[in-house]
Amino acid sequence: MVQSPTTIGDDVVMGPDVMIFTNSLSFFSTQVPMIEQGYTKPAGVIIGDDVMISSRSIILPGTKIGKGVVIAAGSVVRGKIPDYSIVMGNPAKVVGRRNHPEDN
Repeated sequence: MVQSPTTIGDDVVMGPDVMIFTNSLSFFSTQVPMIEQGYTKPAGVIIGDDVMISSRSIILPGTKIGKGVVIAAGSVVRGKIPDYSIVMGNPAKVVGRRNHPEDN
């Protein structure tokens, strides 16, 4: 299986049981048993600087997490998360924004 790179920035904090995936089992064909379908194409994960990923969060393939993001416990994160966002839920949604110097 080909591995896709994961990039983790500086000063990133992760709680226990955080999972980061870069691919998953393929299940699209109904004519072939799932166990025989192999894996999806790998997609790297990028985690910016100064990010907090709380416990038991799941980061899905191809996710890009911006600088200064806070991810609440148990969140399932996919897609692009803007800088300084606060996200939570399954699927994770932006519920707030952290203050940073550009806001003042």
